[in-house]
Amino acid sequence: MLSRGVVFVDARHEFDYQAGHIPGAINVPIGATVEQRRASMASVPKSAKLVIYCQSLSCPYAEVVARRLERDGYTHVSMFRAGWQEWNGQ
Repeated sequence: MLSRGVVFVDARHEFDYQAGHIPGAINVPIGATVEQRRASMASVPKSAKLVIYCQSLSCPYAEVVARRLERDGYTHVSMFRAGWQEWNGQ
C-alpha cells in the first residue's frame, strides 16, 4: 500500500507514535486541535487515499479521527481496524 500512494494516519497519542508506527505514517492524535490536525495534514491532498489506524481492534481513536478528516474534506478515508498491534505482529 505504501508504494501505491496510500497515506497512513496514526490516531494514537504522540508518545505511542514515537514508540513505534507504520513507516511514513503521519501522527494526528485523537486530542489534536483543528489547527494541529490541519497542520499535520497540510501536505496531503484532499484526494489522497488515507488509512487511519490506532492501537488495536478495541481502540476507538481511528474512527473519530477518520470522521474529522472527512469533515476537513478528505474524500478517500478508510480504517485499518486491527491497528498498530496487528501491523507490528503483537
